Amino acid sequence: MSGFAVSLFPGVSSGVATVMAANGMREREAYIAALSSANTANGLLCFAVLFAVGKVRSGAANALASLKIPFSPEFIAVCVAAALASTLLTLCCSLAAARFVEAVNFTKFSLVVFLFLTFLIYILTGGFGLVIFSIATCVGLSALLLGVRRINCMGCLIIPVLLRYA
Repeated sequence: MSGFAVSLFPGVSSGVATVMAANGMREREAYIAALSSANTANGLLCFAVLFAVGKVRSGAANALASLKIPFSPEFIAVCVAAALASTLLTLCCSLAAARFVEAVNFTKFSLVVFLFLTFLIYILTGGFGLVIFSIATCVGLSALLLGVRRINCMGCLIIPVLLRYA
């Protein structure tokens, strides 16, 4: 149901859906399962909305709609086959990667990701993008420093988006 809410309402993210689905859950595995379920439901429903009414609700659906491929039973069968193949491939890759995760220094990894994002944002958007990135970083870090959940940061997006679509 929370994945349905993400695909239906603008401004509701997978994080919000996970909080709704995992309300009261304390185990890490249950939270990850709720996040994965919400993302899967959101992805499937975004494509279902695209097929049913032609509305785009995600970047992947927008990319598919821009290809101007006629939706037919054969096309949907190919999509289902690709989804099954990618699921098997993901399981195989995750089992192989699980052996290496414990050896990763996450402090260094996080720094490398941060520097890569900074470089990429500068290349793609210039100085203006870096200003927006800096503001977003401050908002995200303020939640950590204030001891509140980061999902509360979504409130600054949900209300303006809902007002725009209302």
